[in-house]
Amino acid sequence: MGKWISLLLVVMLSGCGPSEQQKREGATAKQNADISVKVKESLKDPDSARVVIKQVFPLFDGHVACGTVNAKNSFGGYVGDRSFDVSINPDGSIGFPSIARDERESVLNDAMCEFQKEYGSRPGNSGKQATAQQAGAFKAEYMKKVHELVTALTAP
Repeated sequence: MGKWISLLLVVMLSGCGPSEQQKREGATAKQNADISVKVKESLKDPDSARVVIKQVFPLFDGHVACGTVNAKNSFGGYVGDRSFDVSINPDGSIGFPSIARDERESVLNDAMCEFQKEYGSRPGNSGKQATAQQAGAFKAEYMKKVHELVTALTAP
């Protein structure tokens, strides 16, 4: 009888740990907090910043996070939502964020975020370190896209 009670307790308690979904959500919450801190650290008034992370997606052996931030400028007024993107390295460390300075840069940043997401969704472009050839191809396609967007944004 004692063995059955012990076995029953082991079976019951084995389900008490966090589920895989809870682990992922916990990791995501920590990652989002780390991203917010990194974005805020690059601003003049980090305490005023409101960071919204819109998406995180894989690209090669890391991830990219995209979102918006609104913070106060030197005059104390909020500047409005500015888009940002930031890389997340394979070890979980957060790179330096690229934050748009104005609306035009926000449009460009948003478009480049979508480009990176689409590029990362292609076969062989996520889940592993980029080869030199892949890195070169990505850089060339990235620069071509930037050129196209800047040309379109500056056209009369």
